[in-house]
Amino acid sequence: MKGKLKRCCSSCSIGQRCTRVDKTRRAKEQSLEDLFNPPPQPLEQDGDSEELSISPDRPVSSQTQGKAPEALQAPLREAVGPQGGTMLVKVLFSTSDLETWEKKAKNYRNDPESVTRHFRFIIKQHNPDWEDMQLLLDHLTETEKQLVLKTAQNLAEDHYRATGGDYKEFLPLLDPKWDPNRSAHVEKLQGYREWIARGMERASPKTINWSNFWWTLEQHIQS
Repeated sequence: MKGKLKRCCSSCSIGQRCTRVDKTRRAKEQSLEDLFNPPPQPLEQDGDSEELSISPDRPVSSQTQGKAPEALQAPLREAVGPQGGTMLVKVLFSTSDLETWEKKAKNYRNDPESVTRHFRFIIKQHNPDWEDMQLLLDHLTETEKQLVLKTAQNLAEDHYRATGGDYKEFLPLLDPKWDPNRSAHVEKLQGYREWIARGMERASPKTINWSNFWWTLEQHIQS
């Protein structure tokens, strides 16, 4: 009949308590489960992102899992810091990057302009620190490397003689241990990269008088 409620048994149909054992047992078991089970907890989310929040204690690799890989492996790259913010950490050059640079650097004597352009590209894309710069320079011959350093030093000396600064602060011969997370150190590191790149641009491996160059370099080291 229309409008008539369905009943599970004859007792239900006359308004009495249901006498079906299996039905009452299931109802009791379900009510006990609801009583003792904890309420569902909502997933924590970052206010600025729709992704799940991740503890800073977890490694960076676990936080970036599933994301598209970066095209370049830069020695100084952003990572999650211990307090949850971002900081720069060092990652070594990849073998393929160094092999590519080694092949290019071999042509420095014949085509210094092209090699210097590639050197600047590496600086821009890879953000190298002082040690990484030495690694790149080591792929030149020892003579070419010393020529680049000497030319960079001459350019820096002329510049800071006019401005009143000390070129050694921006062109140290030994590792200054610059911290990439301190702005003052970053400024000096950027200056160092620029002076080395200019030295590579201005040096002329084809026309240099090597005997005079080595004599000048020796005099500078002894002074």
